[in-house]
Amino acid sequence: MVVAIGANADQKWRTNRLFVLSAILARSRIRCVVFTGERDTFLGAATPRDVRAALGARFPEYEQALLRAYGMTAPALGLGEFRGGNLSEIAVDSIVRTFLSADNIFTWVAPAQLTGWVHLDRSKNVPVAGTSSWEFAEYSTASGLNSMLRDRLSRGSVVATSGTVASEDVTRAIVRQTGAFVALLDASGRFEGLCDRGVIVDKLARSAVEQTTSA
Repeated sequence: MVVAIGANADQKWRTNRLFVLSAILARSRIRCVVFTGERDTFLGAATPRDVRAALGARFPEYEQALLRAYGMTAPALGLGEFRGGNLSEIAVDSIVRTFLSADNIFTWVAPAQLTGWVHLDRSKNVPVAGTSSWEFAEYSTASGLNSMLRDRLSRGSVVATSGTVASEDVTRAIVRQTGAFVALLDASGRFEGLCDRGVIVDKLARSAVEQTTSA
């Protein structure tokens, strides 16, 4: 899944939303979150589980609010909402809404301690009194992504397209990278696709074994 962080001034993503997204994705078949910056430049990639772990350690209030959201949502849902390994759309919507409305995540009244809270002025779109609110979060920026995820952020990349992965030069470049996934970029650094490095390494290993056996 691609998360467009954008330029530092864009302020598209807040950490509370990135946390709950990664927590939901960790229960799905989505294996990797790709972060892109200005003009779709590749910033790095990480597993949903690692994104949640990093943000949960930085903001333990998120973990507390998420557990509470599960507890408040579960009794109202039937067992069918949890079958198949993934959460249903109804379950996801309820969990996310409950999480984002938790009293340690959201408030209409200015908190006593403003540190760590983001002020949202909703009156620009809805000119009604009392439309300002606060969320316990930070804005996720391109420059802050490294400090937020640290070694959980994979930056491996090669200049290639999905159609050229099979070429020998590109294959070698992918294998030389580290991590489970390698980003495919165009010449300007724009993200084009993602390659499972383990699959490439496995194919090369099988090929080497077959050649050794035939020799």
